[in-house]
Amino acid sequence: QTRERFKLEQPHGVRVVEAKKNSTLRVDDIVLSVDGAIVSDAAQYSEILSRTVVGTDLSVGVWRNGQEQAITIKADASLLDRVEQGIGRAKRGEFK
Repeated sequence: QTRERFKLEQPHGVRVVEAKKNSTLRVDDIVLSVDGAIVSDAAQYSEILSRTVVGTDLSVGVWRNGQEQAITIKADASLLDRVEQGIGRAKRGEFK
């Protein structure tokens, strides 16, 4: 249903359900890749981020407004924590 809702062409990706104010990532972006590695699910996204050094610039492919875009984000100390919290909340059914 997410794929149809966002007119997503790829069969993979992770939906951003929360974003920090002034973040490059936006709510409802679909993260498709990080530094060229395809992101198939939230667990893989978390794994990629866990290996990333804080302060590193990451090239992220996102699906936004019906098209694929390339953005750059900076890995900060709270990025992995926010992803892990989001995974937990999704497992509890807090997001639709």
